[in-house]
Amino acid sequence: MFALVLSIVGLYGVVAHSVSQWTREIGLRMALGVQPRLNFVMVLQEAGWLAVAGLFSGLLCAAGSSLLLRNLLFEVRAWDGIALFGVALLLGVASIAAAVLPARRAVLVNPVDALRARNEHRVKARLNALPERSEGLQPAPPNPDGRSGRRLRALRAAK
Repeated sequence: MFALVLSIVGLYGVVAHSVSQWTREIGLRMALGVQPRLNFVMVLQEAGWLAVAGLFSGLLCAAGSSLLLRNLLFEVRAWDGIALFGVALLLGVASIAAAVLPARRAVLVNPVDALRARNEHRVKARLNALPERSEGLQPAPPNPDGRSGRRLRALRAAK
């Protein structure tokens, strides 16, 4: 049971991170008119491929370890197909269920916020990477109307 919960949490983390990395792409797709359902399917497909790769490698490892340990198994067959299929099915369903929340988050992305999010993230990362800042090096607060400084100076000069 612990392994199932651990795999669900791990897959949720990977898919949620992928969705956060794809925020700009998803926002651009939504701005261009792609239906939210297709973004949902895109995220679930990515989670599905991860789940299939994990299930395949897990079944290979289980088969290999059962062959190595078959002398230690008493009154149990080394190849129990029903148990392997049942566990694979349970993990497959659980992995898709773990991907539903990040996929739903991808559907609810506001295109305008998603297109702005990437640049704000870069600015915050650069500010955090700077060495210790003194009070004189604090970043200027953003303009209340959301315009950049260069555009704001050009508009003031035009007036």
